Amino acid sequence: GLTGIFNVLKGIFRFTSGKVRKPEVEIQVGNTISVGIRGTDVFTSAKADKDIVCLIEGKVNVQAGDVATMLTQPREGFVVPKGKPPLPVRLIPEEKFQQWLINSEIRN
Repeated sequence: GLTGIFNVLKGIFRFTSGKVRKPEVEIQVGNTISVGIRGTDVFTSAKADKDIVCLIEGKVNVQAGDVATMLTQPREGFVVPKGKPPLPVRLIPEEKFQQWLINSEIRN
């Protein structure tokens, strides 16, 4: 299977595992969020004011400091404002979600 660690220090990053079986991938978003991938499509963003993980498809474990949870529904977002505790998991509005998908698509 696929193994690896990705560090997203600034900007956006989208990871799609596709047909890979049991990938062992960890994504570090900014300095706050750790994401464990489980056959998934996920959007991440590391900004000056906050770090974001949004589930597109599948399931992911996310952790920021002592707070750990799992994202299980498309559009569920995990947001950590800089210097503050994580916000409760919430559904990202459809319009914002679609904008993120467009911004993270692979272009030829």
